[in-house]
Amino acid sequence: MNLLNILERTVNHPKLGLAHFARPSGSYIQEKDGTRIAGKSFVELLEWALENGRFEEVTDEVPTFKKPKDNFGNCQYFRFEMPPEVEAFQGADMLVDLDVDLDTLRVQESNHPAQDGSPIPEIVTSEIEPRRVNFGFIIVGDYDGGRAIWTAHPGEVLPATPIEGIDQVPADTWGTLEIVHGDSGEPTLTTPTKIVSTLSMHQTIKLAG
Repeated sequence: MNLLNILERTVNHPKLGLAHFARPSGSYIQEKDGTRIAGKSFVELLEWALENGRFEEVTDEVPTFKKPKDNFGNCQYFRFEMPPEVEAFQGADMLVDLDVDLDTLRVQESNHPAQDGSPIPEIVTSEIEPRRVNFGFIIVGDYDGGRAIWTAHPGEVLPATPIEGIDQVPADTWGTLEIVHGDSGEPTLTTPTKIVSTLSMHQTIKLAG
């Protein structure tokens, strides 16, 4: 199955569809007039790249620590070019590469749920300064008996680092979690009554939508 077929399967899958290509947080693409490209218009942009050969597989070049250990599994990574008439911005980075106040970080539900439909958490902040890029990545993995696009976004591949201990906290209360400096200065995820976990410095942080 080629990438265009996989894109079509993803768009037509009842659990994925065009909503899977929304970009409510993190990196984004826009028209020259500032109109955001997401959903159907993002799919059309990906179709342009695939139909015109503006992509290449780079799976072997992606560091192992950036690859997910489960969820969609068996991932392939494809770098694609942005068409010249759009403006693309990377609005995400690893915690280790960011200079942000921990009290600006918050946990929310990702736009991409797990295969069983359960929510996946992500961490966002309003303090990321988006940077202009002219490329993006398509990540393909196993989904519901076939191949699907796990995600596609402008900019570099970032780790799909799980947030340890988050399963201790109901998803509808993720927004109440705080991220503070632990006893040794490490970023620590807490509730008002207990420590949930220490965050990895490879944790991906997204620009809040």
